[in-house]
Amino acid sequence: MTSAQATTEELRGELEATLSGLIEPGTEIAYVNLPNIGNLGDNAIYAGARRSLDRIGAKVVLALEPRAYRRAVLRRAIGERGTIVIHGGANFGDLYRKQPQQTTRRRLLRHFPDARVIQLPQTIYFRDPETSPRFIRLCREHPDFTILARDGVSVERAAGLGFETTLAPDLAFGLGALDRPAAASTPSTWIVREDVERTSEPGSIEPSARDWPTWREQRSGATGTRLRIDLALVRRLNRVRERAPVRARLPIARMAARRYQRVADRRVAIAADMVAEGRVLVTDRFHGHVLACLMGIPNVLLDNSYGKNRGLFETWTHRYPIARFAESPDEARELARSLDPS
Repeated sequence: MTSAQATTEELRGELEATLSGLIEPGTEIAYVNLPNIGNLGDNAIYAGARRSLDRIGAKVVLALEPRAYRRAVLRRAIGERGTIVIHGGANFGDLYRKQPQQTTRRRLLRHFPDARVIQLPQTIYFRDPETSPRFIRLCREHPDFTILARDGVSVERAAGLGFETTLAPDLAFGLGALDRPAAASTPSTWIVREDVERTSEPGSIEPSARDWPTWREQRSGATGTRLRIDLALVRRLNRVRERAPVRARLPIARMAARRYQRVADRRVAIAADMVAEGRVLVTDRFHGHVLACLMGIPNVLLDNSYGKNRGLFETWTHRYPIARFAESPDEARELARSLDPS
């Protein structure tokens, strides 16, 4: 076992120890905010979460994406007092407050005051807490809401808002050590954000830099054909569920969730192929960094717009001997050259 693999096993063990302390083997749970979106990192989180939940003996009886959330379906699956887990990531706060993930989180906390609700590991970030007073109050007042924070900075932010949190690694570590899908074809690969969390335009950082592939790009080629088929079936099942009698909606939702597991696995494979193109990865995509660590690929992590990556690196991934954190693109280039195994 390499030192990178040993670190991966250590982090996966810490994640699953935390989860098993909250969820007993055999517990039936509902998984809310399944990420049927093109962000490959969110799909790595989901794939890792399902593997870790399986390993601790949790029984996921229902998984719903935000637009498929229906109170009646969820109640039929786990009752009013069951256990609900909410997808992890970086949307707990106001940066994405108009996105369906945050809207669904608010609705769930209102709809299920007697349920046990567990927020899986999240980065917590409010640009202005004054814009989200009702949501913050919901979190404080729910009698059985456990929040897992995935970095030390988030723990501090939550404490300042009056939340109690438990520190836990990102769910993508639940994937465990991964095989590299192919040999490197270039000295380095740069994967750089183009969204609201970017620090600058990708081309201004490195001419060859690019972000995760778009929805359209993901659906090209042989892998894309299989992905298109799976996504089409998920959409069809969701439409059928909406027209079905209430008693038939739960089994249809379960069929859609089983198919979506294949979608998530295919998207993780797309991300892994991209990460593995270079002998060294440079990225500000946290899950590009994580996948490189899981595959034993040397990598350099740059920060995102609000310090998320720094917090995660300092809390967890600094343990990897193959990983470095850079303050600037110029420093990243130097570090990448020093990590190049050729």
